Amino acid sequence: MLSNPRDFLWTDLDSLGQWIVVGIYYFGTFVLNLYSLVRLNNIVRAIWATRFFRAKPKAGGVIPEGEEPVVTLQICCYNERNVITNTINAACAVDWPRSKLFVQVLDDSTDESIEVIEQTCAKLRELGFNCQRLSRADRIGYKAGNLQAHFDEIQGDFVGLFDSDHMCEGDFLRRCMPHFFDAKGNQKRKVGLVQCPWGYYNIHTNLLTEYDSLNLDTAFVIEQTAREAFVGAFGFNGTGHVEETGDCGRRWLELGNCHGGSLYLVSGRDSGIQVCLPARPSASTGGPSKHANALAPEEQMD
Repeated sequence: MLSNPRDFLWTDLDSLGQWIVVGIYYFGTFVLNLYSLVRLNNIVRAIWATRFFRAKPKAGGVIPEGEEPVVTLQICCYNERNVITNTINAACAVDWPRSKLFVQVLDDSTDESIEVIEQTCAKLRELGFNCQRLSRADRIGYKAGNLQAHFDEIQGDFVGLFDSDHMCEGDFLRRCMPHFFDAKGNQKRKVGLVQCPWGYYNIHTNLLTEYDSLNLDTAFVIEQTAREAFVGAFGFNGTGHVEETGDCGRRWLELGNCHGGSLYLVSGRDSGIQVCLPARPSASTGGPSKHANALAPEEQMD
């Protein structure tokens, strides 16, 4: 019988290969334990910051009725005809003065999606909505290049960004835009971005969608909440947000030009916003409230 625990750990390590295998095992165990501690730390922080998730979402400022700013909602699309129609309809149905809401579909499609988008936009224009499809001659830079190519098409000083499978809720702008203003209705010069948590509108379809939704809630309700409350920063979602396009937008465009378009390699506007953040802090609506709904995969593809 071994009287010393160290004898149990090292007694059978007779060769270099055994030492390497055990070393790899202990290193992997250490990394997993470290990751678990970080996640536990974020969970505790989120619970503390939200008072056991009972705290209300942050309240924004005041936008006087009739003085709403002009907002553009841009939807990036590439061959996604099965979901794009619902996304466009949801964007046009947002509660905002129709004359101050512009919906732009930034379309790089090469299939039947082009016709679907054109027909959808035409029907909405007949109903009085400012809705149009924008395209370009090539797909340089993919989504980032698509955003940059149509940056000058933005109407107003605020733009909301959505992927083609992300539908905004009806009160999306009513809940986001006040964060850019103070209690007197004046625009906050220190807020350049307001982003929202996501949710799925097909959560209860099957176990796969339930599991995917759980992972999504973990990211937004725990990770984002904890980082914002204790670090003062959080990850950029890339979709489901509104940004102010004044100084931040111009700085992003200048950065893209001086780098010769190299920002395509890292999602272009995403990097621009991160560059602007030190000078223009962001805001998060916080809490589990969902403003942008996506479609969860309902089956595992090979």
